[in-house]
Amino acid sequence: MSKRVASKSDTLNIIAPLILFFYLCIGFIPNWQAVDKIAPQWVGMTLLNLVSLSVLFYYRGSLKQTISKVITSYLSLFYTGFIFWGGLSYFYAINPTEVLVNITRQVNVLLMFLSMAILLFNQKNKARFISWAISIILSVEVYAVLSQALEMVNSTGVISSGTLKGVAANRNITAFSIAIKIPFVLYLVGLLKKTSFKVLITALIFLALVSLSMIQSRASFIGVGLITAGYSSLQTLI
Repeated sequence: MSKRVASKSDTLNIIAPLILFFYLCIGFIPNWQAVDKIAPQWVGMTLLNLVSLSVLFYYRGSLKQTISKVITSYLSLFYTGFIFWGGLSYFYAINPTEVLVNITRQVNVLLMFLSMAILLFNQKNKARFISWAISIILSVEVYAVLSQALEMVNSTGVISSGTLKGVAANRNITAFSIAIKIPFVLYLVGLLKKTSFKVLITALIFLALVSLSMIQSRASFIGVGLITAGYSSLQTLI
């Protein structure tokens, strides 16, 4: 019996990181010329939520305490209460149909949040795992931006920042997505000991900043400034 429990636990330790990584890759789902450019990503999130809930149901015995802790945490309760309060606006909203559309999306995000929290709860070296996963995703995003920029230079001789959108629907989303990932890469710089890895991670940060400069999103510049200042302050305190 104990061997069976250990086997299920080992299997979950493999499945959980994969699901978490797929959640982080939702932004790579193309729009497939949909009217709502993020509609395919909502579909992808819904399907992944179904997979996650199926996994959690299957391993509910070994995850019973974890599920209880995550669901009853203050953040989960506050988030759930906020969505419930938003759903009540259906009864006095000017456009009740819009409330239904958006509340279902918010419930979808809530399920993703709870699923990720439960699957991440028992992971060893959480910060290291998330930082590496995000660094891999960032490298793909940066490659997409630089590849598009190179194609523009080869075809027209100039880089059009307005159409430089990488893997996202528009350049502002791309810029925000790149900027918000930089702190996780900076964390790896301070964590890694091998010089070769540090050089690769530092090069990724440099290319990310180059991508942001080509996209020319003002909000991303402010975000990078705040990130750099916050990281410097944190390093000083540590």
